[in-house]
Amino acid sequence: MPKVSVWLTSYNHGEQLRESIESVLNQSYQDYELVIVDDCSTDRSREIIDEYSNRNPKIKTVFHERNIGSSGLKHELENLKGEYVAILHGDDKWDASKLEKQVDVLDNHAHIAACFTGVRVINLEGKVYTGSHNYSQVFKTDNRSRFDWLRYFFYNGNCLCHPSILIRKKAYKQYDLLTCDLMNSLPDFDKWIKLCFSADIYVIPEELTFFRVHEDETNQSADTEQKQNRLFLEEYFVYQNYLCIDNMQTLKNIFPQAEKYENDSSGMVEFALARILTEGPRNSQRLLGLNLLYKLLQDKEKAEKIKEIYNYGKREFDQDEQKADIFGNIPRTRFLMTTLYIDTGNGYNEVETIKKRIYIPATGLVQITYDLQERFAEKDIKGIRFDLDEGIYRKSSIVRGEWADGESVEIRSINGIAQKDWDYFYTLDPQYEIRSTKKDSLHLLLKVEEILVCEVEQYYSIMENERKMLEKKLEKNNRMLEESSLLIKEYRSSRLINLIYKIRKRLRKRNM
Repeated sequence: MPKVSVWLTSYNHGEQLRESIESVLNQSYQDYELVIVDDCSTDRSREIIDEYSNRNPKIKTVFHERNIGSSGLKHELENLKGEYVAILHGDDKWDASKLEKQVDVLDNHAHIAACFTGVRVINLEGKVYTGSHNYSQVFKTDNRSRFDWLRYFFYNGNCLCHPSILIRKKAYKQYDLLTCDLMNSLPDFDKWIKLCFSADIYVIPEELTFFRVHEDETNQSADTEQKQNRLFLEEYFVYQNYLCIDNMQTLKNIFPQAEKYENDSSGMVEFALARILTEGPRNSQRLLGLNLLYKLLQDKEKAEKIKEIYNYGKREFDQDEQKADIFGNIPRTRFLMTTLYIDTGNGYNEVETIKKRIYIPATGLVQITYDLQERFAEKDIKGIRFDLDEGIYRKSSIVRGEWADGESVEIRSINGIAQKDWDYFYTLDPQYEIRSTKKDSLHLLLKVEEILVCEVEQYYSIMENERKMLEKKLEKNNRMLEESSLLIKEYRSSRLINLIYKIRKRLRKRNM
């Protein structure tokens, strides 16, 4: 019986499939079976698979009769003979020592349920990928305890590469890892979270897995608008795994900040977890937290206990509901992404800033307060620049600017065009200079409106026409200047003119 079952998935990977298969056949560790699963490819994949399987008894094949969008491991797991299972995709490949090094880890560390490897991201030609795709950085990671992994997954998302895994076959059922086959974006991420709630994992730091990036976004996990919609929902499903936390110690191991919710051993784990979820970096987490809070407050006994211990009730829940636009109902144009740059002698830079995201009400009147005292009290402020927004064309009118003591602030547009009562910014980086400096609270009241792209295009069209007219005038003036120069040269070079000039000169001398 082979110790390892290699589950290689294929769908229209063409000639890259050969590299993938060869990387398995060339492993230094040879105690394996290779099962190649083709999801009804329409290219030459089946022909290539048959070519290899006909001449190598280690290879078994599974050909789907119709495209199901997954490998179907859930239904074939019992037929795999190996104690360990390795996953590979038909456009990725392995280093020859991968299986040998991973088997050694699992053989000698019974508490480790799955072993991953470092990843080298490659392009279609198999060379090191040098582009800007998110995959170029996402797989760079260090080893952690399972609690630290769970915290990392919560705040940073997935960083483990599925084609790098070697997992104990029994772990799939033991930790319920095959219930996520309804997911398309995050099934792997769901597995890793479930694993870490029950067992340890380990990452061999060497780059033993080669993950191929398709710049044309043909990866199954490629970034498209539709997949972003699906991603939000699947995140919501995946983070429900954290709801299994049922004791304060586990919660503190994963989220050290949960300690503040402990109150004479009477802290409520559900409430503490709900609050952590509502403060999470993702809207899917916030929605999950609000949903949990809603359920807790529906229970009279729990609601009374929460109010008694944490002074949290209807009013506080209402405030939490207002904190985030979870469903993205408010368009980006209804927000100002403002930045206050503080020059303390180092010029304007991205470190010494105060950034605020400000909602624009229907009136267009926006109030903003920046507290300089907190961060810059000990520094000598040389200058202040206010960047109104980033990425959207705006026109703005400063209604009032003042310091906390009531002193007025002089504000001057840097790259805007003053027209009547407005400053028009035909740039995606509108800037104001604040001409007085204090280590105090700065209050601004301004009226803003979006400048439509068609208006911006019209403005630049007018500017371009004016530029062309100026060029024509300049060209005409240059031509007239050249003609005048030629006439002067001709005048000075004429013999008759020179003779007349000499005669007049002599006559003047005689008359003197």
